[in-house]
This record gives sequence, structure tokens and C-alpha cells, in this order.
Amino acid sequence: FQLELELDLARERLDTHRSFLQPDTERAVRRMAAEGKLLHTLRKLSGVFAVHKPSEISQNKMYNMVSRNILEGLNQIDQETSPNRTEVRVVLSEESSEISPSSESTELSNRDPHSVSVIRTDDLSHNVLVSGPRFQRLNLAAGGKLAKDSSGVLLFGINAGCRTMRVPDNRRKVYLVSGEFGMSTINFSPDGRIIKRTSYDHVTKEKLNHVMTRILHTHQKLAQKLSGVDPNSQEGFEMAAKGQEISFKKTNIEQPIVFNLRCVDYDLPTFTLEVESMFDDGGRRLRRMVHEIAWLLKSSAVCTKVRRVKDGLVTTDHTLLPKHCTLDNIIRSVQLITPLLPDPREDTDAAQQETVPP
Repeated sequence: FQLELELDLARERLDTHRSFLQPDTERAVRRMAAEGKLLHTLRKLSGVFAVHKPSEISQNKMYNMVSRNILEGLNQIDQETSPNRTEVRVVLSEESSEISPSSESTELSNRDPHSVSVIRTDDLSHNVLVSGPRFQRLNLAAGGKLAKDSSGVLLFGINAGCRTMRVPDNRRKVYLVSGEFGMSTINFSPDGRIIKRTSYDHVTKEKLNHVMTRILHTHQKLAQKLSGVDPNSQEGFEMAAKGQEISFKKTNIEQPIVFNLRCVDYDLPTFTLEVESMFDDGGRRLRRMVHEIAWLLKSSAVCTKVRRVKDGLVTTDHTLLPKHCTLDNIIRSVQLITPLLPDPREDTDAAQQETVPP
């Protein structure tokens, strides 16, 4: 009976001091502002951005570096803006004496031995050292391929931008391919094992342009064949007269198609070609093309550099260097580059309208 009276007395005193249990208004406002800033950042982080991949870094390492920088930026915002969480417990004074002295206790009555105390302790369930960082995964996708020994524009899609990167890659890309006459290697690169050395004094720029014209003519025939349009038909004539781009019905084309090929720099034994292609493999077959051009010129050559300078409408001026791939810069790049690429949902709707009979 005495115990019941003591419990009733404790409940009455607890009801008279409810103010100690109400949440801290300033802390709640700070927490809401922190969540709002984080949500605002996540909304902006949806689209496509571009980075400049160096030749000594593989595409997988570039992907991991960009993903790590974004996650570190998000976790830093979450840690800086989120307030320290505390746990509030109401216990009797006898129980509060057993609590660690590091905790803060507020006694509601100091005279009664059975008074009620409010114990405030740190809530470690949200501590980074206990639960780990909040953001550990990221929805990120690379657009196309770029070989390890190649450099230049590399697109990434994040969140909603992953849809754009996962559709068939039908964007035209422009490369600057540098070569050097005089030797041939097993992997078409200067660091490979040399298998042949030849002379190149007989090679002139006119002969080089003539060979490139032959190669370009072969690729034009291939493009017309894959598009399903007969160049001798009325449709093919009208497309050529209007200068319309060729649309390909197949999306699983494995071999690259060259649309433009010209020499932008010629200084024996070195030369530089500008190649506009589609369905390429990130520069590997372009190195073989340099070898084939030299073989048609009765010489040999190796490819010294492959640099992608344009991917669709995105150029090197839109890219971020690896040291500039921070969260704020990536958000600015998303806002700049996403409008330059078509929305895959619009292409899907247009294709469905074409298939529906009138």
C-alpha cells in the first residue's frame, strides 16, 4: 500500500512538471532547416554532368572517384547541419543515482527522496562512429565507354539522369587522334612491342587525304546499309539533298561508323586526325584505324594519343577536371549539361506514336 502511494505521488509531480519533457523548439527548428537543405541538395543532384578523364586513369577509377566525392559531400552536409541528438528519460531519484555522472539530471524536487528526475544523455544511435555515414550508395551511371589510354569528355548520369545514359548510345563523338609514322607495334601504341620499322619519306599530305577519302566513302556505304535506306532510291536522294542525318534502325551496332575524317595537323613523322564517329568503343578501334591508314600508304604508324573533344553537344569546355569534381561543382555541371541532352522519355513517346496506326 505504501508503494502505491509513492507511485501516485510521483505521477502527480510528473504531471505538474511537464515543461521539462517538451521538445526544445530551437533544436527542432534547426533540425528542420538541416533536413530542408539536404533535400534541396538532393533535388538538384539529378541529371547529367561531364568530367575530363585523363589518359592514365581508367573509367572505373574515375567512376569510383566521382562517386566517393559526391557521397563525402552529402555526408558532410548531413553531419554539419544535423544537431546533436539527446535521449530524455524520467526516473526516480533512487534510480538516477545509478546513472553515470556524465549525464545531466534535473531534479523536480530536492526534498522528497522519491522525487522525479529528468535525465538527458547523448543518443549514440545517430553517431557517425556507431551507425556509419548516412549516405553509402549512389545511383550513378557512365555514358558510353572511354579506354584507359584515351582522354577527354566522359558523361555521367545521376538519379534521373541514369535513364539518359542507359538508352542506346547514338550520340556522335569527335576525337583528335595523333599518330607517328615509322614503326608498328603489337597493340598499335608506342609503348607496345615493336614488330616492324618502315620508312615514311614517300608519304605526303595529298596521299594521306586520298586514303582518308577512301575510308570515309567505305563508312558512308556502311551507314546507308545499316540505316535500311537505299542510296539509289527516292528517299535516299531526298535525304542526301536536304542533308538529313541518317537514322539507324538497329541499336546493337558493334562496329564504329565514321562520318567525318580530316587531317588537322601534318608534320612528318607526326600527324593529327579529326574523327567524327558513332558506336565507337572509346578509342580502341581508332588506334587500329591509324595502323590501317599507314598500311594503305605502304608504311607503318602508331597511335600516340586519342582525345575525345565532343560528345553530342557537350565539349571539353563543359567538363570538370578531376580536382574540381566536388559536390557543388557537380551540381552546377548538372544544371548546365542536362538541357543539352534529349530526354529519353520524349524519344519513347515519339516512337510509340510512330508505331500506332492512324
